[in-house]
Amino acid sequence: MTPLVSLPGMMSPYFSGAAVGETIPAAGLPASDIIIDDSHYDYEGNWAFCVFDGEAAPAARFGFGRGMVDLADYGGSLGSKSFLMLHIELMLQAGAALWLGTGKHTADEVAINSDRMENRLCSGDRTILDISGWPVMRWQMESDDGEAAVEMTFTAKVVTVLPDCIMQHNYFAMWLAIAEARGELRFGETRVPVTGTAFYDHPRIIVKTSDVPALGWYLYTPIRLADGSHFIAYYAQDQSGARIDYYSFGAYFDPQGNATWFPKARLYDLTFDADEKPKSWQADYTAPGMTVHLDSTVRDTAILRAWGGDKVAQTRKENGNIPLVFDAKVVINGGPVQGKGMAEYVPHGETAWNKIE
Repeated sequence: MTPLVSLPGMMSPYFSGAAVGETIPAAGLPASDIIIDDSHYDYEGNWAFCVFDGEAAPAARFGFGRGMVDLADYGGSLGSKSFLMLHIELMLQAGAALWLGTGKHTADEVAINSDRMENRLCSGDRTILDISGWPVMRWQMESDDGEAAVEMTFTAKVVTVLPDCIMQHNYFAMWLAIAEARGELRFGETRVPVTGTAFYDHPRIIVKTSDVPALGWYLYTPIRLADGSHFIAYYAQDQSGARIDYYSFGAYFDPQGNATWFPKARLYDLTFDADEKPKSWQADYTAPGMTVHLDSTVRDTAILRAWGGDKVAQTRKENGNIPLVFDAKVVINGGPVQGKGMAEYVPHGETAWNKIE
């Protein structure tokens, strides 16, 4: 069953700045699509998936989400409106430093400016979260014990509204921005200056039931290419193993930010490692006048430290949503180019959403 909304060329019910699959300059996105509005949406968040130059810190994922999600779609139960997810996940050359501070604070502790992009959370004399500005954004996050921190400037170039993912218990909408990223990561006494790309996204969720097949898993794969271009893709299956066609797509952004939407996606030869995480896959995407082929391999990553909340997974296998840094051999219209990305794999199951427990 294909939902009647969320298809390319149509408007998402929850964003007004662009149609699904349409890419616009970031400066043209209306404030109503950027600012958190919990009078209309059960859950909203601001997340950055970063892929950096060099290898001292190849990638990072950080941000927050606040509000209610019905985790039945992922193997859990209905959450609370007071829920606040906080993450600083630094993928360093030596391994992953994962501060998962979910449960330490509540949603109403985050100060939300209703007129402009400005989110702030303070605890005592420490600033846990400070995000402001658009399309030039200043991001500052720090763990409550001071052991991990990010201080970044993002310059958002273009924004694309993605298809809405309609699940049995949640209606998930999101736009994604391609942004230049510059700043510093810190873990303990180690400081790493970084430059690269932030794949910044703003999700919105409405908790409501829909008559659709149950979600099996999804794989999100943002990639930074060596020639200055970018490629993002989602691939999803339901619990019967059937591809969810409307939520299996890609988007290519050339170095100038011009975008091509790929409504057709095929993922195959997917292999898993001993921790039940994706290890490698092939994928093909087609659009009028363009084809993209991906041959992706996930890097081995040890966990240096995982801490924060009361139920933080201590092993890679138990962490159902650990960031997956991967290398991609990409072929665009027959021309090869190297890429580096950071995937998010979420299966239905008891560990799928331990990132928010």
